[in-house]
Amino acid sequence: MVESRVSFGLWKKRNARDAVAAVVEAEGLGLPALWLDVSRDVPDPATFFAAALWATESIALGLGIVPTYPRHPAVLANQAQALFQIGGERTRLGVGPSHAHIVRDAYGLPFTRPLAHLREYLTILRALTKEGACRFAGEFYTVDLALDSLAPLPLYMSALRPRAMHLAGELADGALAWLAPIDYLRDESLGHLSAGAAEAGRARPRLVGSWPCVVSEDPAAVWDAVGPMLANYGDLPFYAGMLQAAGVTPSTERWAERDLDRVVFWGAPDRIAEQVRHALDQGIDEVSLNLFSAQPVADLGALLPTLRGLF
Repeated sequence: MVESRVSFGLWKKRNARDAVAAVVEAEGLGLPALWLDVSRDVPDPATFFAAALWATESIALGLGIVPTYPRHPAVLANQAQALFQIGGERTRLGVGPSHAHIVRDAYGLPFTRPLAHLREYLTILRALTKEGACRFAGEFYTVDLALDSLAPLPLYMSALRPRAMHLAGELADGALAWLAPIDYLRDESLGHLSAGAAEAGRARPRLVGSWPCVVSEDPAAVWDAVGPMLANYGDLPFYAGMLQAAGVTPSTERWAERDLDRVVFWGAPDRIAEQVRHALDQGIDEVSLNLFSAQPVADLGALLPTLRGLF
């Protein structure tokens, strides 16, 4: 399994050929790892992911996060077989329930008991990818299936609140938390992740913290870059609950700079490198930066000299 202490989010998503070209470009720049986000309004990364793996040799690539409700775990296990056979130990797979406004309102699917659904999903996916067979009957799924090859790639899950972190500790190879303040991950998440792992008799999985990143020293420019995105999170129960528990008040208006500091890595490259170093020092295993920029490659060129020693 390829592990990195620093990763990045793929910045080109709206055209599959451009996305694959960006992955190749990222490898050429020396980036150690990328996460490819799955969204309802862009080409399916689970499809172009295979092309990106074929076109590269060293960069680690992860799908994060694949929504569970629209994609049967056995179908995703079949996709994982193909991806692992192409990319081997460079391949990571992340899953999560997504949100009611996507699953229920956009897709017209039931969105009930998301954590219980995720537990069944991970149980089935883990058995099929790592053992090659699954016989399971639960509330949401009934599966009786054997596959002809394994896909022992690391399985990550989205996690924000204590119960989700506990579940990740039990069943996942890593937890992926977007937008959570560093001190919240240190003081709340790591403990629940460890408790879930101890209950299952296994080592604590990795914790990946993922944040927006803006290479600018102007707070107004930073807000212009991330504000439209941050304004949505007060209406998403999972995120609103996590942010409020962490002492951050989400708003549709401009956030206080102290709150912006806690959920966005921003400033000059040296300052961002210090933020990354601080997160790693607090016990977070991997920092994933998602650039909000009109010129992401130029910003990466400015960032990488300050970050390479942290990879």
